[in-house]
Amino acid sequence: MTGIIDRYLARHVIVATALVALLLVALSAFLQLLGQLDALDDSYRLPQALHYVLLSTPQQFYELLPMSALLGALIGLGQLSSGHELMVMRASGLSVLRIARGAIAGGVIIALAAVAVGELVAPSSEQAARELRNQARFQRVSWLGPSGVWARDGNRFVNVRQMISQDRLRNVDVYEFGPDGELVAMMYAREAQVDESGWSLRDIRTTRFDGERIRRQKTEQAEWSTLLSPSLLRLFVIDPDTLSLRGLVDYMQYLERNGLDTARYRQAMWTKIIMPFSVLTMILLALPFVFGPMRDVGQGQRAMVGVLVGVTFYVLNMTLAQSGLVFGLNPLLSALLPTLLFAVGSVWALSRVR
Repeated sequence: MTGIIDRYLARHVIVATALVALLLVALSAFLQLLGQLDALDDSYRLPQALHYVLLSTPQQFYELLPMSALLGALIGLGQLSSGHELMVMRASGLSVLRIARGAIAGGVIIALAAVAVGELVAPSSEQAARELRNQARFQRVSWLGPSGVWARDGNRFVNVRQMISQDRLRNVDVYEFGPDGELVAMMYAREAQVDESGWSLRDIRTTRFDGERIRRQKTEQAEWSTLLSPSLLRLFVIDPDTLSLRGLVDYMQYLERNGLDTARYRQAMWTKIIMPFSVLTMILLALPFVFGPMRDVGQGQRAMVGVLVGVTFYVLNMTLAQSGLVFGLNPLLSALLPTLLFAVGSVWALSRVR
């Protein structure tokens, strides 16, 4: 009998969460599309913008899932409360904690869905979305995955194989062609420092083809001008949203081997790890509202409270994450603290329900 009740409660939570997530993602996609309208031009048109927004929806779903779980639990369990079904369950001898077990079971399934989307769907879809937009808006610059960033600058083609940051590059190749399409020169630079005035290349090897003669030259440092400015390179810096958990770990190891800062990616890694627990915390947080002072109110009031609490959680999460990066706080603490605070508050509030 109790297994039937668990499945009944879990189904209500899952269905309501799915509907809320669908609504929130649709609203987010609409607002995102409005934001893209200002960027439309002859190369980046409405079909590309729609495609970009569509590819971005898995990441939006993933980011909005904690709030969706909170609203879904409030609405799903609120329907049972309004129909006095929860009252009947308690009158039959089930405790609040026993009823909570069924809701948490639904939360586990939602958390597993979050992990699946966050690891298998959202990273590749988000990367594809950004590549689509960048290629449409900057036709001379394209992102080609493992081969790096390619750009055309007149009769020269530039390939940046490693982007440490938007102003620090490694392994830069430049191919220069003559009017007849023949390769006339190749240049390789081990490092490049970029600012608005141009590039500063280091450890340069140049090969020039002059008929049947080949001339090679080594230079320690040289200034160079090209179309790739820091503002444009910013579009191609690897973003944590485009990496799975395994991808984040691998990329952090690469940065560490090169003596580079990993704080941003370590913060993203812990946020991904804690994400499923955030979903469970949001469902746990809904229970005191359903059994407590809001058990007799309408769905609109419950939804409003859920939105306020969800936005508070989201803002606190973002604030601590950014503060952690600025002030050098422990990434695990910055990612865990909001979930931990809400979880402790939920357990305390649930313990006071009679």
